Amino acid sequence: MYDEKSLQSIGTNIKLLRTSRKVSQQQLAKKLGISQTHMSNIEGGRVLVNLRLLMRVANSLSVF
Repeated sequence: MYDEKSLQSIGTNIKLLRTSRKVSQQQLAKKLGISQTHMSNIEGGRVLVNLRLLMRVANSLSVF
């Protein structure tokens, strides 16, 4: 179940993975086919993230 705390954790973890791989928000957003603004909202925990998008993020950042 999603709640405010888990949304923040998901976004924070995506940001940590992205920055550790030296990928900009713009680069990741383009690879995912979303806007940079939407990527920012995901990392900020302001929007819900569906499983399909999470899988695309994991694949894009080589998380297995």
